[in-house]
Parts: sequence; C-alpha cells; structure tokens
Amino acid sequence: MKQQHDNLKMPTWSKRSSVSRFILTMLVMMFAANNLVAQEQPPEVAVRNEQAKSGQPITTMRHWKIRKGGFPQFLKVSQEGVWPYFEKIGARVVGMWQVMNVTPDDRAGGLENSGYQVSSDNGKDYDEVVLVTRYASLDHWQATRNAVSLGGNGPDFTALRQALAVRGELTIETTLTFLEGFNGPNAPYYLPGTGEQFEKVSPEAEL
Repeated sequence: MKQQHDNLKMPTWSKRSSVSRFILTMLVMMFAANNLVAQEQPPEVAVRNEQAKSGQPITTMRHWKIRKGGFPQFLKVSQEGVWPYFEKIGARVVGMWQVMNVTPDDRAGGLENSGYQVSSDNGKDYDEVVLVTRYASLDHWQATRNAVSLGGNGPDFTALRQALAVRGELTIETTLTFLEGFNGPNAPYYLPGTGEQFEKVSPEAEL
C-alpha cells in the first residue's frame, strides 16, 4: 500500500525529488478539490474525449471521519451526485462502507461460533467511512482532479459540486491510500447450510 505522503516510484523523477514533487502535487490537487465547491460556476464547457489510454491500473482507498450519524446522508449524496459523474469520466466505484465496531470474545477464531459482537456504532464521537475506487492509471486519477477537462460542466457537474458540498460539511478528516496489485476474478458468495442432519449409510445396508 502507498500512503498519500509516501514516495511513489515515478520513472521520470529522481528519487530525492519524487517525494517533494508528489507531496506538492497532492497539496495543489487537494486545494483545487476544496475550491471546486466554492468557485462560481464558469461558462459552459463541452468536452470531446480521445480514445481510452491504457496504463497500470490503481485502486484508491479513501478514509473519512465524519459527523456522528452522518453516513446515510454521506452515502446518498455520493450515490446520487458524485459517483455518476466520476463513472462518466472513467472511474469505477467498488463501494463505500461504514466502519463497524467488532468486539471479539473468548470464542473468537473458532469455527462453530462467531465469537464476535458486531455493532454499527463504533463507540466514538464520529463515524468512519471507507471508499474504494478503481482508476485506469495514476495519470487517470490525477486527471480526475480537474474533472471538467474530462466530463465538462453540465447539469451532472452541478450535481457533483452540490454533493461535494454536503460531504464537506459532514467531513471531519480524510486521508487517501493508493493501491497497486491484482483484482480477484470472482465475486464473493454466501451459501448457508440448510440445517439438515445426515446419516452415513453403507452400501450393504441399502440392500
């Protein structure tokens, strides 16, 4: 995992300069993202996109501390205002989750009993949220920081700005982690047992 402030290996930068340049880039992009909501609506911008560019895919994991009880609203504005625009410009949202409070007991780790108490209340004075999003490359992620250049500023961009404003009001703190690796090919599935009882019968007993 690569934290936001860590040294990402960029082939065209020297090792010494890569950290400072990346931190500077992140600060500029975070400032631009914050100003996205505050700026007056610019003249209409139409965009025609080039062909899709291939690259090394990355996944981002963003963590928020938000106001207590704010997750339903945070999720709603993300689904309705943020994700449609970002999906349009090529990002793929894996999901958003609220961090749950899981307390193990003396049965934890066993196979027959869960041994865990699970609650949506994390026992803190804030809630925690995790968002996982896939991008075609690091360049793709960087390009989405100037979203208008990829998707224009039509009605869906207005909805994006409004949704980001709501999320900003709910946000206490946020951090971003970059991930590079392999996405598993199969979706998870849950097959609960039926609860039936079976008895082994020898072939001779059936005669």
